[in-house]
Amino acid sequence: MKKLQPAGHKKFAFHYVVEIAAIVLFIAGAFFPQKLRASYAKLRSPFYCQDVVAFGNIAMGKSARHEIKLLNAHFSPVEIKAATASCGCTVAKPKEKVVSSFQRTSLIVEVTPKAKGAGSETVEITTNHGVQRVFVTFNAR
Repeated sequence: MKKLQPAGHKKFAFHYVVEIAAIVLFIAGAFFPQKLRASYAKLRSPFYCQDVVAFGNIAMGKSARHEIKLLNAHFSPVEIKAATASCGCTVAKPKEKVVSSFQRTSLIVEVTPKAKGAGSETVEITTNHGVQRVFVTFNAR
């Protein structure tokens, strides 16, 4: 004999999945608000890349270079309008000005310290999707 089920009953409905996901995100936001906010901000960033670049020790008067890999995680191209540093001792140059969807490029950062001691700079990458910051740390000897 066939078992009768109420009208509109399905074993698995998509709206149940959406409701459960919303509840999980709500609970995660309650317990881990900073971590969830940081993850969301990372998703909205123009590129997926490292946030901090540590050069280590650099001799005074010498320069050090580092290549930062950038990944465009958007469905549209990202145009790099400018890459600027917070100090004249740091120079940032992108290899490409326009990065297609899900493609990679690099940002070359060169630091020439002008004073001894620990230093940190901020490199800002200005794009058509907003501004992204990369922090550069070094120790001049």
